[in-house]
Amino acid sequence: MKRFLCWLAVVIAALMLTACGRGISSHPSDELYFSTSLGPRTWDPHPETRNFTYGWYSLVYDGLMTTDAQGSIIPSLATEWDLSPTALTMTLATGVTFADGTAFDAAAVKWNIEKEQAQAGTSPALKVISAVDVIDPTHVTFRLSRPAPNLVNQLAGLPGLMVSPGVSEKDLQAGVPAGTGPYVLDRDASQKDTKYVFTPNPTSWVAKSAHFKRVVGNITSDEVASANALRSHQVDVAYLTPTQAVSIGSDFEISTAPAYVQSFVILDAGGKKLAPLAEEKVRQAMALAVDRNIFVSKINGGYGEAVDQLFPEGAGHVDGYQAPQRDVARARQLLAEAGVDKVTIATSTWGSFSIGNLALKSMFGDIGVDLSLENVAPGQDIVGITGGDYPGVYTYIPDRDPLSVYAKYLSKTAPYNPYHHADPVIDAAMAKAVRNMGDPAAMDAAYADLMKRVYETGWIVPIARYETLIGYNPSTVTDVAAWTGVTAGFYIRDVKPVSTGQSQ
Repeated sequence: MKRFLCWLAVVIAALMLTACGRGISSHPSDELYFSTSLGPRTWDPHPETRNFTYGWYSLVYDGLMTTDAQGSIIPSLATEWDLSPTALTMTLATGVTFADGTAFDAAAVKWNIEKEQAQAGTSPALKVISAVDVIDPTHVTFRLSRPAPNLVNQLAGLPGLMVSPGVSEKDLQAGVPAGTGPYVLDRDASQKDTKYVFTPNPTSWVAKSAHFKRVVGNITSDEVASANALRSHQVDVAYLTPTQAVSIGSDFEISTAPAYVQSFVILDAGGKKLAPLAEEKVRQAMALAVDRNIFVSKINGGYGEAVDQLFPEGAGHVDGYQAPQRDVARARQLLAEAGVDKVTIATSTWGSFSIGNLALKSMFGDIGVDLSLENVAPGQDIVGITGGDYPGVYTYIPDRDPLSVYAKYLSKTAPYNPYHHADPVIDAAMAKAVRNMGDPAAMDAAYADLMKRVYETGWIVPIARYETLIGYNPSTVTDVAAWTGVTAGFYIRDVKPVSTGQSQ
């Protein structure tokens, strides 16, 4: 571990080396340029599961519900709603058309939900909807096969984004205008996986929702290049890593927001690919190897906080629970009791995940667990994770309710449970929580039992609550806020130019 910390100090120093000097913006003040590390795979939002893509899609699509910069759910295309154990009834906005001219109404909502249920991606969140009843053009009811206390939360994310029924799937994926959002994609000016250009949507139903004549999103997985683009005024806003945030300079400001919990997740808790992981003591030993304070101080540059659990309060929070502190001797003892001398866990890594993975490799190595890192192309880790290539993964968990965590990581059909392991205690707790939707105290108690079991068996090891760090140039843009709950995102709809009509 000491050797790793010495190496880390050298790496951080290298990452802080940047180009010097201030540049003059080459774009007009009514154009917004930003830089981030990944883009969407296609412009159909429904096959997506990666939380950060919501920031991109929010430029061109509206959801039934959405969230504000602080992460609170607010109305959007659905202006009112009522959720019961058997149904979700919504009142829809009037006078709204998609960018292709198709009307947005209850029939369009029904079409979207049925489309999603037939696709991989957002479909698991919508399986609970057994039927969609069109009451009239502005009222729609989702009939539920069981209580779904987190359905509104889900619809405020990727599953709630509405696309035009009048655009083919091929054209939708290619970015043909199909939303009701403030902008449309300029396909001719865009280059896949390099940059995307947007212009105001002339049919937008929200007056003056587009504050810029042109928005350009540049994609680079090189954190130094991204920070330097901000320093040299090539971009106005950039997603920063902690290392770059510390060194960005006094000419720029940083907006922060809680984003996700850095965690190590066992993908093969049943030991189908790697038998030792079926042993609870092996997973507990790995949890004991983790030093959360090192993550906050060294990996995260002092941003965020060490955490024992995913939820700081509310549903899923376990009152009084504290994870054991790093204890190498006890971890080795647990491995010995499990009859395991050494185990190798293959996993993927890339970009900003690399330093965290290397820290875990060092920590796990201290107890005889080898984390074998396979470098993959940016964003391609999800293919191997959901495809069963890796028995464990260091990942970022943005989910803000236990039902979402269960659906994504713990249920037998969860995408992050590729070996389909089932824990009867966890499943029973989830069933109890759902049955008690009308009794908040009983529901919360069941959720607490569920999450406590997850932590105590080492299935998910929460490490640190990470903050999205958004650097921006206050001389060119204002009202820049990191978006709570949207990984690496900023609330772009509120961003405005400091002045208009003049070059910077």
